[in-house]
Amino acid sequence: MLRKNIENFFAIIYEANSSANLNDSGSFDLDIYFLEIILGFILTVSIYTLPLVIYRFGIRKRPLTEYRAKRVTIVYAIIAFFVMTIIKGGATIPVLLLWSFLNYRLLIKKTKNDIDLKYDPKSKKSLKKW
Repeated sequence: MLRKNIENFFAIIYEANSSANLNDSGSFDLDIYFLEIILGFILTVSIYTLPLVIYRFGIRKRPLTEYRAKRVTIVYAIIAFFVMTIIKGGATIPVLLLWSFLNYRLLIKKTKNDIDLKYDPKSKKSLKKW
């Protein structure tokens, strides 16, 4: 009963959409709708965040300074905006701002496994100033 009500709700919402996922009986196919949501989320995460996750944890292995993280986040937000515009036909600014904030926090986050190049425990000297 609940599933039928949910299907009817989504069918009403997407009634005006010509590409709505209606099956042969005219009811909304809820499984395909959720599949589209999941695939859209995977696409969004892979474009907005995955390259920065690979850079931060796979290549660099240490956090960026706040100044550099801001610069990287702004440049990558512009690139991601154009990529999403090309792929999906548009990108929404609130979503872009949300992912940019999360990317910034990801780039400056310190973990216990980070490599610290500022301090060499053997010589007790700083290796490089950031």
